[in-house]
Amino acid sequence: MRDDPALKAFLKVHALDEHSIDMELHLQKFCREMDLVRENLDVLNEAGYGVEPFGETDIQVRAVPFVLGRAELFASKHGPAKSALDGLSMGLGFTLVLTLMSAIRELLGAGTLLGFQV
Repeated sequence: MRDDPALKAFLKVHALDEHSIDMELHLQKFCREMDLVRENLDVLNEAGYGVEPFGETDIQVRAVPFVLGRAELFASKHGPAKSALDGLSMGLGFTLVLTLMSAIRELLGAGTLLGFQV
């Protein structure tokens, strides 16, 4: 993944502005995951994440991609009702995608769905 030219091209085309985090996040990860983070620091930083290792098992996140710009642009050109409907539909869409992804992950990883064996 580190030297994937397709990923680097995608990041250049879809570059996102960074949004600073007022309070730095420290995320503790397992050793295997830390190796992945260390190998892909340049990719994460190009994607807009201000990520750096913090000790042996922690990750310090200083910035995340600014994804609310689209909503702000839409709201500046449309009225409050359309903007609220846009925000609700985007939120429901993200919720649906995350729910679907987590169900697939649980099914493949543990062979369960909502805690029930499948």
